[in-house]
Amino acid sequence: MRNLIIVGNGLSLSIDSGFFSLSRAMQDVWEGGSITEDEKELIRRCLPTGVDAPQNEDQLADLQEVVDACETVLRFEENDRGNGDWLTETGQAFPDAIRYYVHAVASEFHSETHDTNLEPPSEFLDALNENLLNEGSTIATTNYDGALYRGLCDRSSFKSYTTLDGFQGNPPCFHEALRRTHNKKGYYFHLHGSPLFVDDGADIRKLPREDVRNRTPASSRHLVLTHETYKTKIIDNSELLRAYWTKLSKLSNDFDRIVWLGHSGRDPHLNRFIARYFPAKPITIVEWNGAGNQAEREEYWKNKFSAREIKLIPMEKLTAFVDW
Repeated sequence: MRNLIIVGNGLSLSIDSGFFSLSRAMQDVWEGGSITEDEKELIRRCLPTGVDAPQNEDQLADLQEVVDACETVLRFEENDRGNGDWLTETGQAFPDAIRYYVHAVASEFHSETHDTNLEPPSEFLDALNENLLNEGSTIATTNYDGALYRGLCDRSSFKSYTTLDGFQGNPPCFHEALRRTHNKKGYYFHLHGSPLFVDDGADIRKLPREDVRNRTPASSRHLVLTHETYKTKIIDNSELLRAYWTKLSKLSNDFDRIVWLGHSGRDPHLNRFIARYFPAKPITIVEWNGAGNQAEREEYWKNKFSAREIKLIPMEKLTAFVDW
């Protein structure tokens, strides 16, 4: 069966709920020296009252609004042909400082060594690899951690270029090939980006996996870590992320079903996208069996995705799913 496989952070949390916790990563970066005390103070001023350090995306709305305001002023300043600075040095540097922080947080989910304990088990990966290889299924993940991606990179679906992520060459750079039609191939779409992707002049380059945790964080435009209100704006402002979402929108007739794996359904922009471009496609939802009783969860998902066939599969371990 040819699947569109939507992957959320529930898959990674089922592997190691501590390591793949977003609040853990945000706290470690905050306390680890990646940002200066002056930058911390500016961030604090953009957080909700009583919050000393960011712990989740919902707290980042005002912060993103300030970043957007600074970037707007900087664009006007650039068009002013050098007639004085409109922002202080701090204001000019603030957008990059926040992007460095976001990149550092995303990099926290990539282990410094190839630790198979931070990947799905071989049974899961082998079954998925066979489906990618033989059926041309596509993965679209909202995660930027290395669990699933790293586990698949050394398998035949990736090595044979049956599954494409849009990067080619040595070093790998984002390539126009993503925009071509490959009838027998599938894709790996990082819908919310990855710390692997950094700007290199006019190119978007993919870092070696082992380098992510061993280098200085980059000012990346290709990562979505913000309040829901601003996610689509970040996607639209990234050539890479925009290309991923555009390509996926054109594949609506390619799949037999959607497998919704470990995703909470709490990304309204993604739900709207699925409703618009895959309006009648059946969905198999694979979620943790501790999320609630069967009847409540079925009602929850019917409210998210109406007018289609929905099959709910609760599991104790999401990595035990192999019915591709």
